[in-house]
Amino acid sequence: MIKKNKWKAFEVDIILDENYDLSKFGISGKIIKSPGHTAGSISLLLNNGYLFCGDLFMNILGPEVSLLADDFKELNKSSKKILNENIKLIYPGHGSSFKVDKVR
Repeated sequence: MIKKNKWKAFEVDIILDENYDLSKFGISGKIIKSPGHTAGSISLLLNNGYLFCGDLFMNILGPEVSLLADDFKELNKSSKKILNENIKLIYPGHGSSFKVDKVR
């Protein structure tokens, strides 16, 4: 018999809106909602053009939009929206960083 994990619930510290300003935390950048991999996925775009995107993009076999998603339609919408931002370098959740032109 497979035993299911019981995850403890957590309390939300901060509710993030689109383009949430992080300057009060000493971070020059903003949060961008980027659902698809999961419904609540977000990305962090720093003012210097560095994007930390979690599992929106990956770089295992090469730079690409994630191959895993709860909702591929949302994933594709998020990737197109993100690629319209002023990005220089993408830091994915899996694999090494890469220049944005590799996925445009």
